Amino acid sequence: MSAPNKSFFSGLHLAITGFAAFVTAVVAIVGLAINQGWIGGNSKSASTGGTGSSASTAAVPQYSVDPTDIVFQPVGPTTASVKVTNTGVVPITVESPMVSDTSHFSARDQTCSGSVDPGRSCQIQVTFKHAPGSFDATLVIRVTGAPKATEVSIKATAIL
Repeated sequence: MSAPNKSFFSGLHLAITGFAAFVTAVVAIVGLAINQGWIGGNSKSASTGGTGSSASTAAVPQYSVDPTDIVFQPVGPTTASVKVTNTGVVPITVESPMVSDTSHFSARDQTCSGSVDPGRSCQIQVTFKHAPGSFDATLVIRVTGAPKATEVSIKATAIL
């Protein structure tokens, strides 16, 4: 018996289907590469804040402050330290600390000059300028590039 006679067009639909699958795969890979920044020069940065999403710009500085409030007692120390910890993935720069009541309080950078690497901490010293009465103030801590400052409540009571 002889093989059946096949025309050129009988296998054409298989060739077209295979070619379409190949083109679809290439388009998917190129789309993924562009989305991930592998091509096109728009690299993605690390996760921002644990939400699982990626930002297309530089990572936002993340940090924590401890304690979030300071209370100076009538008898006791007149200085307290505030610890600033870099909880993010990029180095942070802590700006000069500020207090709202400079008549009764001062704040100075103890170890926060320069940049603070991820996972590292630095200290800000707050001093109560002993005077009779009750006083309230706010310590403002700013980190360059962070969306907002952190405020630490300060309270002091002193008697002569």
